[in-house]
Amino acid sequence: MTEPMTAERLYSEYRSKVSGYIFSRVKNRADAEDLVSDVFVKIVENFDKYDSEKASYSTWVFTITRNTVISYFRQAREFDDITEMELADPDSEEALNEVVLKEDIRTLAGALQRMSDRDRDIIIARYYYDRSFREIGDMLGITEANARVAHGRAIQKLRIEFGGAAV
Repeated sequence: MTEPMTAERLYSEYRSKVSGYIFSRVKNRADAEDLVSDVFVKIVENFDKYDSEKASYSTWVFTITRNTVISYFRQAREFDDITEMELADPDSEEALNEVVLKEDIRTLAGALQRMSDRDRDIIIARYYYDRSFREIGDMLGITEANARVAHGRAIQKLRIEFGGAAV
């Protein structure tokens, strides 16, 4: 049985993704921090209005996030950072999912760049080239068991990069 979703749980689960999304678009750190706060204030204020029939929690959170960023740029008249996709029909879940996916890929790419060559090679071999732990071990000159342990450590480092979110 899973715990019911609360505003606090939403904050815990989405804080790092919302922050990453906003900080990647808003160059002024103070404004970005304010926008992150604004997003979660809106979530708390509208939590009782959430309708699971219309959207998942992640779609709802990122719709609020995207709309908050768009409003910021409209008020600041800085449209150059807003892509057409971000201005797409707000009811278009497909467009929103594409924006979220692109942001997740950018975040992952950045996290991989900050990893050691060995950890990055393990992650790429496992998930991009679909290599077994035995093949990864052979590639690195270690045992299959050590490849599993090294993989687990690399995944843990990615989780830390993503703010504790499951990868």
